[in-house]
Amino acid sequence: MSRNGQRWLFLAACASGAILLYSSPLLPPLRIFAVTPGIVAVLWFVRRQAGPTRARLWWVMLAGLVVGTGWTAWHAGKQQSSALPAELEGEPLQVQGYLCDHPTPGNFGSQRFSLCVTGWSASLTRRYKQLPDRLRLSIYGDKARQVIPRTLSATVVLKRPHGSVNPVGFRYESWLFRHGYGATGSVRSLEAGNGQDCPLICRYHGWRSKLIDSLSRTIGHSHHFPLALALLTGYRGELTDAHWDTLKKTGTIHLVAISGLHLGLVAMAAAWLVRLVLVFVLAQRVSAQTIRVAVFWSVVLVSTGYALLAGFTVPTRRALIMVVVGSWYLTRAARPPLWQGWLIALLAVLLMDPVAPLDRGFWLSFLAVALLLMLFGGRLGRPGTVQGLVMAQTGIFAGLLPALVWAGEGSPLAGLLANLLAIPLISLLAMPVLMVAGILLALLPVTAHWISWLIDLVLAALWLPLEAIAGLPFPGLYPDLPVSALLSGLFISLALIPASRAFWPGILLAAIWMWQETSTQSISPVPPDDRFRVHVWDVGQGLSVLLEYGPRTLLYDTGPAIPGSYSAVENVLIPNFRKLDVRRIDTLVVSHWDSDHAGGLQQLKGQLPVGRIFSGEPDKVREVLPASKVMPCRNPTLAAAGGVKVRFWRSENPSGGNDSSCVLLVEAPGLTLLLPGDITRETEAEMVASGWLHGSAGMRESGYRLLLAPHHGSKTSSGDVLLESFRPDLTLFSAGYRHRYGHPHPDVTERYRRHGLSTENIACTGAMTFVLEDGQVQVLRSRDSAGFWIDSPGPPCEPG
Repeated sequence: MSRNGQRWLFLAACASGAILLYSSPLLPPLRIFAVTPGIVAVLWFVRRQAGPTRARLWWVMLAGLVVGTGWTAWHAGKQQSSALPAELEGEPLQVQGYLCDHPTPGNFGSQRFSLCVTGWSASLTRRYKQLPDRLRLSIYGDKARQVIPRTLSATVVLKRPHGSVNPVGFRYESWLFRHGYGATGSVRSLEAGNGQDCPLICRYHGWRSKLIDSLSRTIGHSHHFPLALALLTGYRGELTDAHWDTLKKTGTIHLVAISGLHLGLVAMAAAWLVRLVLVFVLAQRVSAQTIRVAVFWSVVLVSTGYALLAGFTVPTRRALIMVVVGSWYLTRAARPPLWQGWLIALLAVLLMDPVAPLDRGFWLSFLAVALLLMLFGGRLGRPGTVQGLVMAQTGIFAGLLPALVWAGEGSPLAGLLANLLAIPLISLLAMPVLMVAGILLALLPVTAHWISWLIDLVLAALWLPLEAIAGLPFPGLYPDLPVSALLSGLFISLALIPASRAFWPGILLAAIWMWQETSTQSISPVPPDDRFRVHVWDVGQGLSVLLEYGPRTLLYDTGPAIPGSYSAVENVLIPNFRKLDVRRIDTLVVSHWDSDHAGGLQQLKGQLPVGRIFSGEPDKVREVLPASKVMPCRNPTLAAAGGVKVRFWRSENPSGGNDSSCVLLVEAPGLTLLLPGDITRETEAEMVASGWLHGSAGMRESGYRLLLAPHHGSKTSSGDVLLESFRPDLTLFSAGYRHRYGHPHPDVTERYRRHGLSTENIACTGAMTFVLEDGQVQVLRSRDSAGFWIDSPGPPCEPG
């Protein structure tokens, strides 16, 4: 291999090393990478002395891996060290700083904002060498209705970055690490930071906030203003639940995240205008290379300006780097191979943003560009406009499918049609009109009324078709990973070969498609073994448990749902069901009608077939699911394959909603599981006194006993009578990390210790899976296999 080839191999190895570090559960000690320059120098010297070419290449790759891993590890370690010290959690702290984004509406009438810290109280800075420099805060009550000052001093109560950890699905903790937050929390009090320094970046954020407020005053009355604001400035705080629902169903969320599509359009417009002026005005005075250089710098300046207008967010910065690299590639007279340009963009992103691999958009962006290079890079002829659009969207849709399936997401089929329609409308109509409208508003504010009318007209042409597509009964595409890879390969192959040769591959693809659609509607397939599995999901302050026994599934509760913010069904259950290939819930038990146990029922019914439904409060469940038969929890018994028996119990005279909980006792050879919902100590005593807990034949005396603590460990539950009667080997608290309810209560954890019983908190372990096989129970904790950036259990997570 030539020296130039070795250089490119070294750069590819650097990128691989930077990415591969994020597959490690542990961060290597930073002192190892302090000697990285020396290691690389030695490896490079050995490479020069190595004889066979193949040996040299191995040394080149090893040197690149060391450099890439060392750079990412140093940056990640530096960010980890800036997290809030555990002993400061829950303590009132004094902090000064400035807003580093525009405040957005939060839950329960709150406002959320990011604070870039410029100073902590003197007592803290004396005790700690490093403290967080970026906080994610919420402000509640009357204070949330006031205008948050640009610079401020505040009293805050913080906790370390923490979030739910499940095998797949959105991880808030990864998102916080990826965006550089060292703590999250709430504001107790604040005041304007009069006299505080406001550096250049502070003034930039202030200018952007004023721009958003100005647009809200001038065109905020227009019907499609939230969409216009998102497309123009990247601010999505005005989008409603209806907007998000349509965008999710049509797979078009990327349209309102200022990224490659938007910056690419702006760059092409700038390049076309500048080139037009230079060619027709100065064509005789400047060389072709000078025109190319002028076009390149105009693209860089205009794209950077639009990225700043859009908030310079993570996807915007990544897209800007890719646009600049792409423009540089086109400027060169002697162009390197296309894939070298792709690699340069990848390296530039990893160099400037080493935590980029934690971002889902990083993978989808570079995979999408790679697919486009594969489809169009080696073609001799240029496809027509329509053919090119269809090839691009079909290729991206099919090519990204395996990655989405691997992440437990899948892809809505409506997305293919929606993007075929929306991308031309965005490119040729919406974005050009919005850009011109923005310029007119800046120069002639008196035109606001007419501009509002024009924006509504243009965006209606985009939004109404998307709403219509979202309302159509399109099935989702959620195949197995091997099937998705086969579908992807066939789609791309069909796009690459001439139409005359595509007949038989098309027939094969259609056959696979029909088989996939048929199998998706069938009952959950029998697992390859007869293991009994219990999945206790990490849903925050709430509860959801999935049982897999033989070919059957039982779901106990669906976790919490907060309108417009979080749904355990959408964020946790559905992605993990797809990963487990669970295509049907045979039995759904809704313990009672609390929002942290019964959230997202309609979403669940819309995503999966559901068989029998039981509930301790069936009338309330019927109000949400009027078309479903909901049976009361009246001591039925379900028998299943493999000797598994599920028994139900409910209080005869419940004192309230919590005591109406439907209690389940699941007995399998080698494991007994008790799911008591939110019952209180009095109802626990009633249940034990009824004799139901031990049954007519007696509860299994041998085997592993697992208890989900009643009411998440509330002080009103987990009485001595229950603990002495059931004697669990392990008790799990399904509660939020440092939640305001304070579960589990210290008195309760002390009671378990007094009885000599082991406890664990799902907030600290992540989702837990109990696998019963050959009479033995294997326990899997999601945090044990999570990445190094996921917080390790702190003081509130000490096991009992």
